Amino acid sequence: MKTQEKVMITEDDFSIGDLISVARHHAPLELSMSVKKRISQGRDIVERFVEEERVIYGITTGVGENSKIKISASDSRELQKNIIMSHACGMGDPLEKEIVRAIMVMMIKNLSLGYSGVRLETVERLAEIVNKDVIPFVPREGSLGYLNHQAHISLVLLGMGEAYNQGVLTDGETALKKAGIKPIELHEKEGLSLINGTVDMTAIGALAVYDAINVLKASDIVSIISFEALKGTYYAFDPKISKVKRHPGQKKTTDNIHKLIENSEITEKFKDYRTQDALSIRSIPQVHGACKDAVDYVRTIVEREMNSASDNPLVFDDQEGARAISSSNCHGEAIALAMDFLAISLSELAKATLSKILRV
Repeated sequence: MKTQEKVMITEDDFSIGDLISVARHHAPLELSMSVKKRISQGRDIVERFVEEERVIYGITTGVGENSKIKISASDSRELQKNIIMSHACGMGDPLEKEIVRAIMVMMIKNLSLGYSGVRLETVERLAEIVNKDVIPFVPREGSLGYLNHQAHISLVLLGMGEAYNQGVLTDGETALKKAGIKPIELHEKEGLSLINGTVDMTAIGALAVYDAINVLKASDIVSIISFEALKGTYYAFDPKISKVKRHPGQKKTTDNIHKLIENSEITEKFKDYRTQDALSIRSIPQVHGACKDAVDYVRTIVEREMNSASDNPLVFDDQEGARAISSSNCHGEAIALAMDFLAISLSELAKATLSKILRV
């Protein structure tokens, strides 16, 4: 994948490649005009709720067990800050910088859908932190899980916490000042929205999927090197075999094998060296193909989640009128199961690849 000069969040789906460009290769991130409008429209809904004094979780009420308590607009703003501070209680070594950048990008993408009802200023400020490479110090461990990661990121938005600026770790206020960024004051619902959702597991999952795809490519190459070293016969890779085993990953692997052994004097010389190779050699298309199909499935799940609204509550304004709906879109079960599947497939691939190397 070539690094893009700029990545734009638009109405179209955001891809793993887009995330990698920003998080790993530092491509600048921008919001399209249509997305800015969408964010502002979502904020208008929240402000209407506040003006009308509707009873809505996290906007005009407390959170958790305090959701039965109605609060004023001024108290709600104080609550948003307190939500961030109380949840920023992680411990241990920090997350890798590219992971923190990836989480911030996914926070921006999630909020840009307009269903969270945060201010455009808040989303733009988070994008500015990403583009100026201010990287919050985010402890890896914490019983609050994703709430902990996003809370430590959000602290820096407020000029608090700790962050790296030009590789130097300092307090959040100093890091922002050196980068020419002003801290913000949170308004109604914004603290809740900043720490909510599945953005951290989705970001980490996207990085894992991207790396897994590269591992799959390398495994094909390593396996064919072993195949040649072991004087393997290529008859097991006849396209007819994959045609009658109808899994797309197997066909992709078979096609790739033929590209790799094309014009190979070694494979041609030893094609009749033995009647049948060891299972670990002749099953390369079947094993690698199944792993590729698994990774393709995981990629689909991750990219669906990347483009989903995962806050709670979510705000809507349609033919049924303006309303906020409390739900569990912030639950990460889809990503959790997909990551388990990814781990299984990569473990299987590693075992199969290693078995061929050990035979050489």
